[in-house]
Amino acid sequence: MNEILVKQQERKTIISIGMGLLFFIIINLHPMHHFSFYDRSYFLVSHTFLEFFSIFVSFSIFMQAWLTSSRDQNRSHFLIGIVFLCVGMFDLIHTFAYKGMPFFDERYAVARATWLWIAARTTESIGLTFILYKDFDKVSFLQSRIRVLLFACVYMAFFLITVSYFITDLPLLVKEGQGVTLLKFMFEYSISLLHISNVVLLWMYYKKNKSGDLLVVMTGICFILIGEISFTLYKSVNDIENLVGHVYKFFGYFFLLKGIFYPQFQQVYEEKEEVEIKWQETAEKLQESEKKMTTLVMQAQEEERKRVSRELHDGVGQALYSTIVRIKMAKRSIEDQQMREVLQDTESMVGQAMTEVKEIATQLRPSTLDDLGLIPALRSYTTRCRETYRIQIALQVDGIRGRLAPEIETALYRICQEALTNAVKYSGTDVIDITLIHADEHIHMNVQDYGCGFDASRILREGGGGIGMFSMQERASLLLGQVVIRSQQGSGTSIHTYIPVRENTYVQTADYESAGVK
Repeated sequence: MNEILVKQQERKTIISIGMGLLFFIIINLHPMHHFSFYDRSYFLVSHTFLEFFSIFVSFSIFMQAWLTSSRDQNRSHFLIGIVFLCVGMFDLIHTFAYKGMPFFDERYAVARATWLWIAARTTESIGLTFILYKDFDKVSFLQSRIRVLLFACVYMAFFLITVSYFITDLPLLVKEGQGVTLLKFMFEYSISLLHISNVVLLWMYYKKNKSGDLLVVMTGICFILIGEISFTLYKSVNDIENLVGHVYKFFGYFFLLKGIFYPQFQQVYEEKEEVEIKWQETAEKLQESEKKMTTLVMQAQEEERKRVSRELHDGVGQALYSTIVRIKMAKRSIEDQQMREVLQDTESMVGQAMTEVKEIATQLRPSTLDDLGLIPALRSYTTRCRETYRIQIALQVDGIRGRLAPEIETALYRICQEALTNAVKYSGTDVIDITLIHADEHIHMNVQDYGCGFDASRILREGGGGIGMFSMQERASLLLGQVVIRSQQGSGTSIHTYIPVRENTYVQTADYESAGVK
């Protein structure tokens, strides 16, 4: 904490405690019975509401301590939870046993409720004092959560059985209409002295680490301490002095909730947020790594295709061409007609093999794509498809201002190749239209057939479409683009590819050659 925040929190603490003490002095300077607005008939409702709030705070502190104890190395936090479990249970039975409540014998309601009150306050003050005074992290008995919880249950059961079945054997703490007895007076002021020591200990801890939460807890204990003084002033359990004490306890537990429960809750929430942020960052890094890996795989695939294509063209193709030349020379030197016919058949077979090798090399990686660019490569490819499959294929280009980046040209060529192959195989169409345009902020390519079509929404929903459709989507996504497939049965299919235009979408010829494309 910086110095300004420290001063602000200290000032707020002093003001809160000062206002609480001032209000208590003012209302006690005026005789309580002069408060005409106070109606005793509403005391039970007010008492129940105020007590239920403190019970809620006590059980909240326990539940938080229990749920976080497995990862919290500080055993004091868990012990605070156990203390408030006992306090909350005593306060709960105290509320149900209070005069006017229908759950217990009315004859001993005052005595039973008062002893339960003393049990709760004594447990609260002694428990906090010992936790603040002693380091319990090395006490072996406290290392087991179940063992400590069982001990607390035995302690609560012993006292509850005592006040339930032996209440007549216990000394009176309050004489209705006369006020508290000396024993109750001694109990309340002993509890107050313990709380004063707790405030002193908390202040000492605060001076060491300047934690604002300690100031909030200290404020809560001060309000509880003022309330304890008020509990020595009433004559009847329904007096306004008793109600004032419960109001101070209400505010005291509000500060305890803010100083003990809320910081731990906030810490868990912040840790959860931190984990979620780290998970999101990890997911983004994983996605980025996956994207880079896919890009490298596709680049390696294209490089290997290019290498194999060149090997087929320059190696096997040249060897087959040399074979054809030698066969032609042999034909000229042989006069046997039968042998000449055999050589002619052999020449035809080798020529056909050379054509197939050339076609395979072109399919793997057309040299036109590297040498001349996307548009000439598409024209060459559509011409071959038109001749091979005897269908009408039209290519329309508009707005393309030059050579595109190598990765964009490769992606669009492969997507068009896959879309044309699927259309020829499955659609039964006689006409295919291809458009490639620069539209606004995108390079848009559409491959449209007029065949049988299919239920595109169902195929995509079921994760179908095969490797080809996945490959098209993946190639576009690597360029921050997308592939949109629109199709209905009987209405043909259109495959739209959108690639966003960026600074490096178009390249100069020199830049293109420097990228390793010739």
